[in-house]
Amino acid sequence: MGRDRIKEIIRKHAWRSYPGLYEVLELACYKEAGVSCIDLLIDNSEALLAVLNKVYGGRKGLMVRYILKNIFIKPIVSQVLAGELEDALTTLLLNSPREFNDKVKIILKELGRVRNSYS
Repeated sequence: MGRDRIKEIIRKHAWRSYPGLYEVLELACYKEAGVSCIDLLIDNSEALLAVLNKVYGGRKGLMVRYILKNIFIKPIVSQVLAGELEDALTTLLLNSPREFNDKVKIILKELGRVRNSYS
C-alpha cells in the first residue's frame, strides 16, 4: 500500500471522526512545520510530537496520547495493517500450520506485554 493511500485513509478517518479537532491540528502543523500532520507522522514524527506538545501539553499528556491513538494510529492499524496481517496469517496457516501456531503465540504474548505496560 502506497504512501498516498495511507494518507487518504488517515485523512478520511480524521475528517469523519474528529473534523473540528483535525482542522485545528492541521492549522498547527502547517503553521509550525509547513506541512500536514500526516506528512509529519510519516516523515518526521518527532516534529509532529513537538507540535502536539506545544498545542496540547507534554508528550505523556492525555490529550496528546488520545490524538495520536485515535486520529493517527487507529486508522493505520484497523485499515492498513489489519488487512496485511490477515493475508499474512491466512497464508501462513495454509502453508505452515505449526509456524502459524508459533506466530499466534508470539502475537498474543506481545499484546499482553503491551497492554500491561500501559496499565
